[in-house]
Amino acid sequence: MKTFPAFLIITLTSIFTIVSCSSDEIGSSKDVNPETVYTSYAVNYSEGDDSVSCFLQYRFAGEHGTTLVLTSPSKVTIDGNEVLADSASFTGAYYEKKFSAGNFDGEHVIVFTDINGKTHEEKFNFHRISCSTEIPVVINKKNLAIEFNGALPNDVIDINISDTSSATEDIHISSQPQSNRLTVTAAQLKKLNIGSLQFNIYRHQEIPLLHPTQEGGKFSINYDIKDAVTELKED
Repeated sequence: MKTFPAFLIITLTSIFTIVSCSSDEIGSSKDVNPETVYTSYAVNYSEGDDSVSCFLQYRFAGEHGTTLVLTSPSKVTIDGNEVLADSASFTGAYYEKKFSAGNFDGEHVIVFTDINGKTHEEKFNFHRISCSTEIPVVINKKNLAIEFNGALPNDVIDINISDTSSATEDIHISSQPQSNRLTVTAAQLKKLNIGSLQFNIYRHQEIPLLHPTQEGGKFSINYDIKDAVTELKED
């Protein structure tokens, strides 16, 4: 196939950006102005996994700056539980905590306390979504309805469909389900080549930070709902 699963694309893109553009050097938060700390938060989940990962990172002076270890009294907590620092050769310092997917639905709070004791609180909601439609092993160029369980009215779900040809463009649908359903139309499928197709169904949310430092930051929730391979045939 010419594309990777959507969740993997996000992960690979993040790694490539870190390796090619971002610093993997490690500094200490006590050595920088706390308002120059850039915060990067990502909540990652793939349907069927047992756990949800919360990946937190702090950098000096921008998205690609030196990674920081939070020096006491600076710290970060999720739902009141302190998260400890870790590091890797290509990411630098980071904070990661995994939670059981079975009971993670609902509101959560990340609190970053800077070296001066000032707190920056960020709240987010997580809820499970599943695809109740089993993608057939063979489809034709007719409308294909895909139904979901657990989607909220304001959820935007993405469907990416690709064939094996580099000459055709992928189908990309990004929309709120109507009556828990998104439809891949016959007109869209007719743009793809006959043969193997890769379906990637996911939700990627960018959440504005409510209490950022002056340097700012980013917050995303990445949810891989379903990946499937099928065969496209003529009508």
